[in-house]
Amino acid sequence: MQTRTLTVAITREDDRYVAQCLEADVSSFGDTRGEAITMVTEALELWFEDAPVEERIKV
Repeated sequence: MQTRTLTVAITREDDRYVAQCLEADVSSFGDTRGEAITMVTEALELWFEDAPVEERIKV
């Protein structure tokens, strides 16, 4: 399994935290920063699992 390093920006919107990956069009939210990170991590795992081969392997 390949390891990736991705950048996630976390912002506060009203009473929630939004976590957005800057390298992929993936974001999620949570009531806490930790929950937002957990949720975006899960979303990224699913995104890369379903991504076309060209998106999963960049040369």
